[in-house]
Amino acid sequence: MALTTAQGDSLSQTLRGDTVSVDTIQFQQILEQLKAVDEKTATLNQWVMFLATVVVVAALAFIAFRLLSKPKSADDSEDSDSSRNIMAFLVVIASMVTLVLLSIIVMGKTDDAQSIFNQVLPILATWVGTIIAFYFGKENFEAASRSVKDMVQTLNPKEKLETLLAKDVMIPFEKLKCDNLSANDKPADLKLTDIRQKIITNKIKRWPVFQEKVFKFILHRSTIEQFLSAKAIDEGKTAAEIGQLTVNDMQTSSSEWLKEIFQYGAGFIPEDASLYTAKTVLDEYVVRNDVFLTKSGQPGEEVLGWISNVDIAKHGKY
Repeated sequence: MALTTAQGDSLSQTLRGDTVSVDTIQFQQILEQLKAVDEKTATLNQWVMFLATVVVVAALAFIAFRLLSKPKSADDSEDSDSSRNIMAFLVVIASMVTLVLLSIIVMGKTDDAQSIFNQVLPILATWVGTIIAFYFGKENFEAASRSVKDMVQTLNPKEKLETLLAKDVMIPFEKLKCDNLSANDKPADLKLTDIRQKIITNKIKRWPVFQEKVFKFILHRSTIEQFLSAKAIDEGKTAAEIGQLTVNDMQTSSSEWLKEIFQYGAGFIPEDASLYTAKTVLDEYVVRNDVFLTKSGQPGEEVLGWISNVDIAKHGKY
């Protein structure tokens, strides 16, 4: 059956209307699906932002705690150190509070909150980053300075010895293992074998002799044994004769080496001298291995203490 023109136009309009209606419904459904996805994404972003905020706030709280408990450097004045710590602490706290408030606003979906958050966050990060760089950089610099200082002191024994007082290193006279003779005794009459035996018994290598605390001489075990061996081998002395040899036999020997030992074997420094002064005096003569402290550094005064070449070497390599 054929349709009239009027019927055809009516049917065409009906079909077009149904098509528009179907397209509108499908478009609305797609918009709702996209809206649901956006809401899920926004919710996920909010939770990520919340967790990030918690982590950042915890880090800021730790930094604030470190600022409050940071020990004051010995090189800092009390006022300047306190002012810097207070200022840094206030900046960190202000950053924490601002960050928390912005996070709450963003999660509340306030208009333009996201834009404000994105603009303010870099500023807060710059503030806190500056504080971290200052304090941790300063601590690293101080640690490096201490290391360099220690290295310089290690490489420069002169400066190291100059900082030490000889009296703080010396062995006090009261603790010396030695002979302290009375005014009536004669140091030259001491038997060499007796001195050698005292050195062995006390497990030391040298033996100083004083008379009423005034230095007379100091003999090393190696020097005594070398002298006694020469007497036995070169001169053929018996053991009994060796046992009768005295300090006087050494002092009157023709050996220039022994003469130098008795004349230059010990040096003297005043009681307030540095350990470097002791080293300087020690180095004046090859045969000198010992330095004694007296009140003004004169050999005729009572000895206050003794420093050996071993003591000086232990406190400063040279």
